[in-house]
Formats: sequence, C-alpha cells, structure tokens
Amino acid sequence: FAGDTMHMARLQDTSRLKRGSGYSLEALTSDLLQRTKKPMKELFGIPRLRKDGTEGAIVDVPPVEVMQRDPKHRAKFIRYSCYDAEGTWLIREQLQLLLEKMPWIGGENLWQYYQRYLCAFGDVLTDMERRGVRVDAKDYLAQVEVQARKDRVEHEKKFREWAHQQIGIDGLALNPASSTQLSTFLFGGARNEKTGEPTEKERVFKVL
Repeated sequence: FAGDTMHMARLQDTSRLKRGSGYSLEALTSDLLQRTKKPMKELFGIPRLRKDGTEGAIVDVPPVEVMQRDPKHRAKFIRYSCYDAEGTWLIREQLQLLLEKMPWIGGENLWQYYQRYLCAFGDVLTDMERRGVRVDAKDYLAQVEVQARKDRVEHEKKFREWAHQQIGIDGLALNPASSTQLSTFLFGGARNEKTGEPTEKERVFKVL
C-alpha cells in the first residue's frame, strides 16, 4: 500500500476545505500538479430529455459498467482512467516530498509519521471497500447510537470541566462544536505561520 492521497493531503494542509479547494482528486490535481481534471459529468454526461423530447438542463452520468463496456464511451473512459491513475501517482509523489520537508518530533518528519500511523489505516480501508462490511443496522447500530449520545454528553462535560481548570469560569460555557472557540482556546496567541502575525489571545462570544 503506497498511500492514500486524501489522508496525505490532509496531513500536509488541513486548511484546504476552508480555502475552497478540498481534498478531491480533481482539487489536488489542480493544486499540486497544476493540471486540469475534467469531471465525469462533463465527459460522459447525457442530458436528460424533457417530455417534448428536447434536452434538459439536468445531466445524468451512466453507470461505470456502461462507460466501460459501451463502445461509444470505451476509448474516452480508458483515457479518463489512465489520466486519473497517473495523476494519483504524481500527487502521491508530490505529497511525499512535501511531507518529508515538514518537521515532526524527535528530528523526524511528517512522512515518517504518515508511514508509521496512517498508512496501515488506509490499507485497512481499501480492504473494507473491497470486501464490504456487514452492518447490523436494525439492532446493534440503534443501541450503539444511544450509548454514543450518552458518551458524547459525558465527554463534553469532562472537556468543559478541564477547560474550567485552564481558563476559569468561561471554560464551562465553551462550545466544543465551535471551531472558532476551540481555535481561540487551544491556539490563541500563537503565531499564524501563513501571515506571521499572532492570533487573537482572547475573543468575546455571545452565550445563548
């Protein structure tokens, strides 16, 4: 298993979603390789016909097996698949170079971190996708959901109590679901590596 480009890209830059690019193959191809990847809808899309027989604005993409076997799509699908495969490999190579330049602890880098802790996880995910996973949604998942909601309430309570010890009474009102509040609490005052300026050490939030 050589690596998962989405996991590697998130480790290399966690702000891609905020910047609007994201972690899709199309976004990474554009961002890291400066290449354009046309979406399947643009290449294989078939306009849905209106009642009068004219083409409408809605575009449907044929099933993958149809695009693979239909002589009308086959050559284009082969080019599309090869382009994707080549792009994925080049992205992986580029991300490895970037992660190797990012320091971690003990004199190691984030590529070593990825190999040690995340690569095996990606391998497991591919096995799950290939073999499938049996899910008992009717009974087991329903029970787990109830327990998970209870656990969440308990963990949020413990988190606020810990925050209370760190910053005083305001910690009890901290909203763990707010990324703005969490970033101020955890990283307030730290230097923004992109702008070089310190982040706000304190912010005022309305408690509803």
